[in-house]
Amino acid sequence: MKHRHSAALCLTAGLFVAGVVAPADAVPGGSATERCTGFHAKGEGVDSGLGTTTATLYRGQREWATSVGTFTLGVEVDGVVPFTGEIVLTNDKGTLTAPVEGTLDTATGWFAAASTSLTGTDGYVDTTGRLRFRGVEDLTDHTFTEHVYGKFCVPKVKKDK
Repeated sequence: MKHRHSAALCLTAGLFVAGVVAPADAVPGGSATERCTGFHAKGEGVDSGLGTTTATLYRGQREWATSVGTFTLGVEVDGVVPFTGEIVLTNDKGTLTAPVEGTLDTATGWFAAASTSLTGTDGYVDTTGRLRFRGVEDLTDHTFTEHVYGKFCVPKVKKDK
């Protein structure tokens, strides 16, 4: 059970790193009133084994954010454990919080999670979107790597006439 819990935590952190972001109530790709940008990052992290993961996300060689994931595990079925929780990404511009649902394979350490919405603070207060996290946790030492994909959307700035 400890490995499953750790894997789920790593999965959550991974999900935080990689994700697809789009407005929660808009069609993918945005609308006439929003500007959307694709997002991809790679992450490296650690699963505490206590329902929490931490990771560092990179865009290219540059550190982009840190993440903390908190998860609740479901019932394992055929070696796959579902989980729910949230991943909070933090950098110098603010925070983004992504509620997630995902799965962890307890034999391989492979995990995937997705959010259906994002909320932000500070410089991300108007940001919406979605994220997807995919990665693998080493079930022995509880480290993981992940990819985060998504799209971040913000309201278009209206120009004064």
